[in-house]
Amino acid sequence: EIVLKDYSFTPSELEVPAGITTFEVRNEGDTNHELAFLPGGGAVPMKDGAPDEAALEEAGAFELEGFGPDTTCNGTWDLEPGTYAMFCIIETDEGTTHYMEGMQGTLTVTKS
Repeated sequence: EIVLKDYSFTPSELEVPAGITTFEVRNEGDTNHELAFLPGGGAVPMKDGAPDEAALEEAGAFELEGFGPDTTCNGTWDLEPGTYAMFCIIETDEGTTHYMEGMQGTLTVTKS
């Protein structure tokens, strides 16, 4: 289970075994949020002050599309061992992103 808030993940550090994994994701924030992962970990690539969607796609990022407050969604992926950056790049009304506001964490996938 992962809880999304304004602007954090709980837990922000996850560890799961490799293979097919389903996350139950609950948005307890006041705005839409998404759950995205970037294989290899590290910083989300930026371009002109915003996350670079093309670079994310090229790097193999995947996501559970944004969804509204008081909603629970499931995301299922076949995960390979390694470290993944966990983030939300929905834009704020102030022109930043949730990622830039601190909505980031780490997923570690261990060998099964």
